[in-house]
Order: sequence, then structure tokens, then C-alpha cells
Amino acid sequence: MSPSPPSEHNTSTDKESIDELIQQLSTEDPITRCQVIKTLGRLGPEATNALPSIRKALIDPDFKIRLEAAVALGFIGTKDDSQYLLPLLDDEEEAVRFQTISAIAFLRDSQATPELLKRYDQETLHVKDQILRALGHLGGDGVFNLLQRELTANHPTLRTGAVVGFGFLGDHRACTLLQEVADKDPDRIVAHEARIAILQLQDSCNPDAKQIRK
Repeated sequence: MSPSPPSEHNTSTDKESIDELIQQLSTEDPITRCQVIKTLGRLGPEATNALPSIRKALIDPDFKIRLEAAVALGFIGTKDDSQYLLPLLDDEEEAVRFQTISAIAFLRDSQATPELLKRYDQETLHVKDQILRALGHLGGDGVFNLLQRELTANHPTLRTGAVVGFGFLGDHRACTLLQEVADKDPDRIVAHEARIAILQLQDSCNPDAKQIRK
């Protein structure tokens, strides 16, 4: 599963405490560094001063630290930080690539779309699913066509990723496609997710309902 975004109700942390956490990143103990990065990530934008250290951690030899750094950067950073994440799309560890894609989706940088599309066909099933969902958040050229193609994929995981992606994308052209999946897909989970996506696209799929609410 993808990490949850930082809570809006986090207790405010003073600058001194954050600086102390950043200093702990210089320890040689990877377990401590990993936990500190996770803690900073949970603070979200409040931990902006930690960004240089988090970016540096993206190239740590320990893949668990690279993974947590990617997650934290997605929570703390801005669109401009996706450039630091892109190299991790080629990380040897599947878990790192998975969480990197999630972080890019959080940052909403559509300029990363071509990089995700380029790597899609060569990825594992688990990562492909994450790419489909992320592309729904990012949009851009080629996204609609890929999502449409994967609605008829052999594996239900990819069909699920495609319908979820369409729900995020918000493109009215998907309404008929999703309805067909909801009515005809043999997998109950895929059909259920298609119905959820249709609800997400309610205004696009049912413009008359939007007009009534106005």
C-alpha cells in the first residue's frame, strides 16, 4: 500500500527539534537514520529545512533509507523535488521504485509522466499497478491511451489500476469505458472499483446532475 499523507492535525514541532532530528541523520546507524527520515516525513512541509538532507539520503547504500527518503520527499517537497526522485525509478529494489512512484504522484509533477510511461512495460506487476494509479494523478499525453489499454489486460491487478487511474484522471471520455467494466468485468473487485471511479467522475459522466446542484 502507498503511505498515507501527513495528518493535518500533527502537533507543531519547533525548529530546534527539527534541527536536532536533522543532526541525527549524520549517525552511522542505518536504523536510526531510517527512523529519523520517517519522522521528518510525517511532519510534512513543517520539515522543509530537512530537504537537503532528505535529498542526500536518496542515494544512501541502504535501500530502506532510500525508500523512506523517497516517501519523506513526497510529503515534504514540492513539484521541483520530483527531479531528485526520477533516478530512483531505476533502483534495483522494487519497493524503492514503488514508493518513488507514490511520492511523485503526491508531488503532482506531470513532467514526470513521460518517465513513468517509458518504464511501464518493463516493470513488475506490482509497480505497474502503482504507475497506473500515479498517472491518473499526473495526467499528460499518453496517459488516457495506456489506461484504456489496460482495462482489458489479462491480469485483474492491472485492470484495477487502470480503473482507479481513470477515477483520478477526471476525463469524461472514460465514463462509457468504466461503465462497461462495471457491467461486464468478471472480477468483482475490478467491477467494484469501476463503479467507485464512476462516482468520482460523477460530474463528468452526469453533467445534468451537476447542473441540478447549482
